[in-house]
Amino acid sequence: MENLQILESSLFPERQKPKHRKGISTQIILIATALITMMPLLWILMGSFKNNNELFLNSFGIPHIWRFENYYQAWKNGNIGADFFNSTFICCVSIICILLITSMAAYILSRFQFRLNFMIYSFFLMGLMIPWASNLLPLFLTLKKIGVYDTYWALILPYISFEIPFGVFILTGFMKSIPTELEEAAVIDGCSNWAIFMHVIIPLSKPVLSTVAILTFLDVWNEYLFALVFLSNPAHFTLSLGLAAFQTGRVQYYGIIMAGIIISIIPVLFVYILLQKQVIKGMTTGAVKG
Repeated sequence: MENLQILESSLFPERQKPKHRKGISTQIILIATALITMMPLLWILMGSFKNNNELFLNSFGIPHIWRFENYYQAWKNGNIGADFFNSTFICCVSIICILLITSMAAYILSRFQFRLNFMIYSFFLMGLMIPWASNLLPLFLTLKKIGVYDTYWALILPYISFEIPFGVFILTGFMKSIPTELEEAAVIDGCSNWAIFMHVIIPLSKPVLSTVAILTFLDVWNEYLFALVFLSNPAHFTLSLGLAAFQTGRVQYYGIIMAGIIISIIPVLFVYILLQKQVIKGMTTGAVKG
């Protein structure tokens, strides 16, 4: 039988090629898909170094003159620098508060059994079904009443409230999968519940916490509707709102606008590259253990 297989493979070598050809075709499709996906980003990147004339005459080509001053104009004169700081501050405060609240809430819901446990968990999950836009009017009136309208907190507080349900859902599911033997060993060593949370649960949950952090960052960084409604002072504008306001003039300097868009994309790429391994690890861990 083995001799027949060897003879067949020597007589018909072309039968051994389909797997190799299939692999090459798959790679070609993936490369083509990646190029198509990257085309808009590359077009904006090239356009950010052009003036209006070159952008219209040589839209998809490499710039004849690399106008780095477009980035300076966007950062300084377009007020993108101040908007960048506002977005960064709002994102950092929101993410820190969300991680603190969701991690502690998930720890209590996953490790302590009490009468209202399931009801409280269901209450958190109900938040996932509420669209952000449906709360614009009540949030607007509430923020006006408590005196935080047109401040950083006018965005931070709603962001925290709307991102908490997702974080609690993800972290609770993961923490339930952590073996209780680890906590029992910590109790034997004399650890309190707080020490167990800080030195056992949090280190094991770092990949999932990173996933929650980066998904929250993407939501908050790119959010536009709340910023449009809850902010009126240009000094408090976020980057997404600043870019929109930057495009409302009579004369459109598209190269400078594209430079502002590239500036807004850089932090997203940086955060994802920085936490890429943690995010992938968190997603795969949740898939295996969940």
